[in-house]
Amino acid sequence: QVNQAIVRTTSRDNLLETICRITVERGAVNLAWIGWLDPETARIYPVAHWGSHEELLNRAVFYADDRPEGQGNPGKAIREDKTVLCNECIRGNCLYPAEFAPAQFGFNSCGSFPIHFQGKVCGTLNLGIREAGFFQEREIALLEEVAEDISFALDKLAGDARRVQAEESLRKSEEQYRLLVETSNEGIWAMDREHVTTYVNRAMANMLGYEPSEIIGTKVDEYFFPEDLSFHQERMQQRHAGQDEVYERRFRRRDGSSLWTLVSAKALKDERDRFLGSFAMFIDITERKRSEEALRESEARFRGYFELGQVGMAITSLEKGWVQFNDRLCDILGYSREELSR
Repeated sequence: QVNQAIVRTTSRDNLLETICRITVERGAVNLAWIGWLDPETARIYPVAHWGSHEELLNRAVFYADDRPEGQGNPGKAIREDKTVLCNECIRGNCLYPAEFAPAQFGFNSCGSFPIHFQGKVCGTLNLGIREAGFFQEREIALLEEVAEDISFALDKLAGDARRVQAEESLRKSEEQYRLLVETSNEGIWAMDREHVTTYVNRAMANMLGYEPSEIIGTKVDEYFFPEDLSFHQERMQQRHAGQDEVYERRFRRRDGSSLWTLVSAKALKDERDRFLGSFAMFIDITERKRSEEALRESEARFRGYFELGQVGMAITSLEKGWVQFNDRLCDILGYSREELSR
């Protein structure tokens, strides 16, 4: 039943009270209580109990140091980290102060069994029994096993609490990360080792004109123009080699138009350096590319007008004089290019 209590219990207080109850109901014990050590004051506080003569716990004060209140079984068991027993309380063999000696409450046998938490003594399982000579080899072995079970359960509860806390922290971290990813203005795209999309955020899907659910499960190269596939293959070779890169990449939107992006790509590998996939962030630079293209076209038109124009044209500066001029100006002035360039 003790082992069942350990499996089913999720709190320290409930565990300790259940152990006390089972010990009294199944172990022919009249009073079972658990004392918990306060390391700063050395006082032992009753934190759970079951059985008769509970007034003992209201009247008595227990310590784990050398003061008179520390001379009883609980204090000695903690100080020496070993089981302390008495089978003849009525004869005054207990080391308790007289005012709360177990015999006053009708107990003829008493004992304290150290309990450990994370390798250190943290308290005691304490028993009072009307029967004299109660503690024999079998009973001692069983009760020491109960104390060990309590110690195991305390460590298990602490471990479970840490695990739950870690899982909750991880859940909150994942929620924050997911919120960051979903609300990011940058596109985010993840793929596996086969280049199949495993995740894409709303921003990336919007850039391409799709819903995220339409992209997940598809291959990345489905969103490129045919003439850009060789460039894509080169980039994937870099990812498989574990190389991270920042580069410009053109995609084909759902409507067939071009989407230009600035890509920050990272290779994902396992502990054995095997390629697992890739993760990348994308910034839409389509307008910038359009502006650059418009500027190039404008410059090309200007060069055409400048070089082929029917009027003389020149660009000058105070420091350098003639910076640039066309052939028509040379004809008008009657100088060669070499002469005007001097």
